[in-house]
Amino acid sequence: MADLVITSSQVLASSGADIIPAIIVQAGQTITAGMVVVLSAAGEWYPADASLPPPTGVNINSLVGIALNNAVAGQPLSVCISDPNLDLGAGAVLTVGQTYIVSGAAAGGIAPISDIGALWYRCILGAARSPGPTLKFLKIATGATA
Repeated sequence: MADLVITSSQVLASSGADIIPAIIVQAGQTITAGMVVVLSAAGEWYPADASLPPPTGVNINSLVGIALNNAVAGQPLSVCISDPNLDLGAGAVLTVGQTYIVSGAAAGGIAPISDIGALWYRCILGAARSPGPTLKFLKIATGATA
């Protein structure tokens, strides 16, 4: 399998989502809606990448979320930190029962756990409960490399 294909204009949080609003946080670099992001020690959000040691001040085991809007460095960013029904858009074909993780193939990506690389930092995002593009996004676990 490969990373989910996410159309940024179709990413939509449900009414049950826990969201950090854009008035509070900002992007540390260019972010696209639907990317998995991680909070830096400086309070800025960066694309999460499970295959690389995190940049200075960024810890894959810290607060992880999914961006809800596009932003360039310094712009406001809304971040979903949990959502029982996060809609990732029509291009994101999820497999029922599959667990999804932070990708190590592409920064900000979401991958099925079956794709985990031997040296990826583990961060489970959630699972698909039904066919379609809806992820039960409840960051469940983080840890060292696989």
